[in-house]
Amino acid sequence: MRTALSTLLAAVTASTAIAQTDPAAAPAIIKGPYLQHMLQDAVTIMWETDAPADSTVHYSVGGQWHAASDPAAVLIHEVRLSGMQASDTVRYYIETANGGGSSQSSQAVFSMAPALGSPFRLCVWGDNQQRPEVFTQHVARMIVDQPDLLLGCGDLVNTGSDYNEWNDVFLGPLRPLIRYTPMITAIGNHEGDSHWYYDFLAQPGNEHWYSYQYGNAFFLILDTNYPFAVGSEQYQYAYDALLSDEAQEATWLIVAHHHPGYSEIYEEGIYAQIRRYLIPLYESAGVDVNFHGHIHDYERGEFVPPDTDRRIWQVQTSGAGGTLWYDEFDGEWDQIDLVILDQFHYCVVDLGETQMTLRAIGLAGQVLDEFTIPAAPRDGGPPDDGGQTGPEPSQWDFEGAGLVASYGPGVMEFYDGPDGPTAQQTVFGSTAELGLPPIAGEVARVMGFPKATASTMGFRVRHGTEPNGGGVYVNEYTLVFDMYIPGSGESWLPFYNTTAQNANDADCWVRLSDGGVGVSGVYEGSVPRNAWARVALAFAYEGGSVKLHKYIDGSPVGVQDVGGIDGRWSIYSEYDTTPWFFLFTDDDGEASGAFVSSVHYADRAMSAGEIAELGGPDADGVLHDPSCVADWNRDGQANTQDFLAYLNDWAVGEPGADLNGDGVVNTQDFLAFLNLWSAGC
Repeated sequence: MRTALSTLLAAVTASTAIAQTDPAAAPAIIKGPYLQHMLQDAVTIMWETDAPADSTVHYSVGGQWHAASDPAAVLIHEVRLSGMQASDTVRYYIETANGGGSSQSSQAVFSMAPALGSPFRLCVWGDNQQRPEVFTQHVARMIVDQPDLLLGCGDLVNTGSDYNEWNDVFLGPLRPLIRYTPMITAIGNHEGDSHWYYDFLAQPGNEHWYSYQYGNAFFLILDTNYPFAVGSEQYQYAYDALLSDEAQEATWLIVAHHHPGYSEIYEEGIYAQIRRYLIPLYESAGVDVNFHGHIHDYERGEFVPPDTDRRIWQVQTSGAGGTLWYDEFDGEWDQIDLVILDQFHYCVVDLGETQMTLRAIGLAGQVLDEFTIPAAPRDGGPPDDGGQTGPEPSQWDFEGAGLVASYGPGVMEFYDGPDGPTAQQTVFGSTAELGLPPIAGEVARVMGFPKATASTMGFRVRHGTEPNGGGVYVNEYTLVFDMYIPGSGESWLPFYNTTAQNANDADCWVRLSDGGVGVSGVYEGSVPRNAWARVALAFAYEGGSVKLHKYIDGSPVGVQDVGGIDGRWSIYSEYDTTPWFFLFTDDDGEASGAFVSSVHYADRAMSAGEIAELGGPDADGVLHDPSCVADWNRDGQANTQDFLAYLNDWAVGEPGADLNGDGVVNTQDFLAFLNLWSAGC
């Protein structure tokens, strides 16, 4: 295919001067034309004019001229051509007109996508965002390389909302190349999900994530700014695409997105998410190369997962114009530690019939790195479950003079350390010792926490929860507090804060003037003063947004919409670099002291029925010890429902019903459970 392009290169790179019938009034072509969504039989031609005008593409296939038109008066033009065949040579020019006149581009020539299975050349880059003068030099060398297809790994601009940047740092430098070379891209974080990205590009599917076949390669392009955890729409799309017949039968299987899973020079929380969810899928499906950007350097490495015994290459290519930098972080990853260079570059990739060769090209045209990958058989399958577990709650009942959890994986600690003001002002004891009324007539263990007068005060909770709700953070969870708020002159009592450094207002409060529970002006119900109460906050993803369900003593008092997935009210997961949230503090001392006898955290949204069963505060805590085997449904009580639940599992031979551990579910297990259940434990 490159041979055909070589013979036409002079024509293709001819002047882009505009011919105008009425220069004073005709709409000027200010971007393009350029090629999008190239297939064997169809392609999209795009351009922009400085005034609304109609759209016509004149094109010739086999010497016969045709025209495709859209009479709508638009600024950004998008015309789909169809009816061609694989590798057809197409000559074209655009014409656009309004009442003031018309304008035409000069002619350009391109070739349609080759037949499936054909070898081709690809140019890949990332992060051209800041220096168009650097990117322009890269493009000039790409023209000489004569690629068949272009792939951008995101951060195509520095500020997605800045209209001018889309020409100045992206489409402008590319203009002489994309007139005859199709381009696909992944969106980066600097695009900011701006509408300009979708206005100026016409990519398959929803343009956030999509698959694309070209020659002997199958591409999966993902948007790592959007949720991609197991259970999310994007993960399911990736799963289906990578395990499809088209992907499995392709010579080369390639995935591209903006953020890396591995970097030797820097680490962000999202990288751990990619390693947790996407990388196992890539490895199990038989991906050959994972391209990514974001870091502004060049890194690459080969890894052979022990459970697949099939190599996968990670290529970090983000040196097309963003400021080069090097952090002190040393990831020491086996997956990407072969070559690390902080130099401007792009990559030329030849996808042959039996091997793929990649060259990283520096600013002066020098080869910075080169390696070859032999084609390998692929028999992709689904990944294992990644070790994911079911819900596992944590609870603190303050039975000792400290913050040790009564059960569960959670860890509570003084944010300012064991000798800081929080620890010095926190008290532990019984309700009788602290002069507090009993809870439902019984003495209970209690922690008294102080007013957090600084953002460094409070309690940090490491919860051990995996992402949920379809996002990369914890979106569904429940907090339950058995608490006593003394009468005081304070105005607010913060429940918790999700920010990693307690750097802004808390995320849910008691408004002490009336006891209302909520945030952002929506305060409902009434938590009493000088009395014990049970407050439950359950966050659930419902109807496209996260809802906060509020309860006092088991009764619902209000529901509040708090935004989308992975927003302010999500909690960083156990895979993030800051896997915690804070209790009873905010950033500027807007707080109050109070007492708690039990704090319960569940890594799911408890239902209204479950919370109603909890009722009001209990001296034994929010829930009883879930290690009590007889509490089979783990609702804090050993009752008839537990007996029936175990009986059902025992009857069908569920492995968990094997209580004596002999590998068989039989009568002995049933009798063991019956004894425990009769004793209430």
